Amino acid sequence: MAAGSSLAVEAARRALSALEPREVPVPLRRVREQNRPSLPLPFERRLLQEIEDNEWFREQTAEQFEGSAEAFDPEELAAALFLFRPEGWEDGLRDAARTVEDARQAVRIEEMACQIAKLESELEDWQSKAKRFRRMMEEAKKEAGRRAAKAGRFRRISSLCCAMIMPAGAMLFCSLGRSSPPASGRTCAGISLTNCCRRSLSAVCPNSRFTASASPPRFGVKAG
Repeated sequence: MAAGSSLAVEAARRALSALEPREVPVPLRRVREQNRPSLPLPFERRLLQEIEDNEWFREQTAEQFEGSAEAFDPEELAAALFLFRPEGWEDGLRDAARTVEDARQAVRIEEMACQIAKLESELEDWQSKAKRFRRMMEEAKKEAGRRAAKAGRFRRISSLCCAMIMPAGAMLFCSLGRSSPPASGRTCAGISLTNCCRRSLSAVCPNSRFTASASPPRFGVKAG
């Protein structure tokens, strides 16, 4: 019995408490010792089985039942039919059980609908956050592209400046008519030609001793 079982169990526990110790059915002695608000499931089943099998105990339980067989509440009606057992009680109990199950199913459906609505709301929030993150990512990509393009422009300008300045420096060096590199040591400017300058020198002044394979000369005068 599922429908109305909790009400029947409550009435049966009240009946057990009202009995003298010697009157308590043997299968229910351990049940009577339970003081917790709710019974463990095995004890609850034992109590319902004793109501089913023991007519005397069922009558004691019915006396403690506070409901009615004419109740509109399907739980109360099922418990009353189970305890009082009027004519046709079994059919009435099945109908009440179906009503109780339908009501429980409706509650479960409502709970599931609320849960679905909650999940849908959370999904909308996550979708909104995802869109915002996608926009941020696109902006970051655009900014990275702008910075890369700017760096490329700087590299091109730097290369152009090198291509313009280094040959001019090489021609200046050739015009000085140096036949050997300045003496080693500290120079006033401390500036040496790079590989790019040496390549430019070789192109402009091919007869110079300071080609790309030579040691880079330094401009300036010997210190001290």
